[in-house]
Amino acid sequence: MAYTVLKDTPRRLLIPRFYSTPTNVTYSKGELAILYCSVENLGTKTIIWRKQPYNVPITVGQLQFLNINRFYLSHVPHRDEWNLLIKNVQPFDAGTYECQISSQEKQLRRSITLNVIEIFITGTRFVEVGGHIYLSCNASGSENPPDDIDWFKDGNVLTTKHRPGVHIEKKVAYISNTIYSTLAIYSAHMADAGTYVCRTSGLLTTSFKVDVLNGKY
Repeated sequence: MAYTVLKDTPRRLLIPRFYSTPTNVTYSKGELAILYCSVENLGTKTIIWRKQPYNVPITVGQLQFLNINRFYLSHVPHRDEWNLLIKNVQPFDAGTYECQISSQEKQLRRSITLNVIEIFITGTRFVEVGGHIYLSCNASGSENPPDDIDWFKDGNVLTTKHRPGVHIEKKVAYISNTIYSTLAIYSAHMADAGTYVCRTSGLLTTSFKVDVLNGKY
């Protein structure tokens, strides 16, 4: 009986590849920003994080190169994740970050854009019954202003139809990448006391508590 002899073929090398993770993320100033990078078949290669266009790395593997304690690497082995975390993120942290597998091949790089929005409310904290409440919400983007902002009170959307005497105005300043909204409530009632929330179209929020005082007692 004749036998066919099969020659051994070289085992195909496993090529690292990126899992699908967000490549554009938005956080509010002061939050913990997470830039995700998950790699399959990393093998003996190393993950390098840097911010473009700078050549100095932030991290190489689990070693920290950039001496800023707000930046650190979070390695989650069972999910093949090598995420870059930025504590107390600031507008100047915004930009494009690169997660690179230690290789000269350009396809082994993944770019993640970080947007940082600064959002805050200023205005009347205490008012007597019959007085006026004025609140202003400012939301600034790192590259563009948010598309829109809305007001809520105690979890419910607030519009000019809420009751007579409520006035809402919005405007955008593209030079500073900021959207502004002012909320005026004339002749305040006791029911106008509560927590007011300003929310951007990207679902980032900030809150402000208003107390209405009954000066008659």
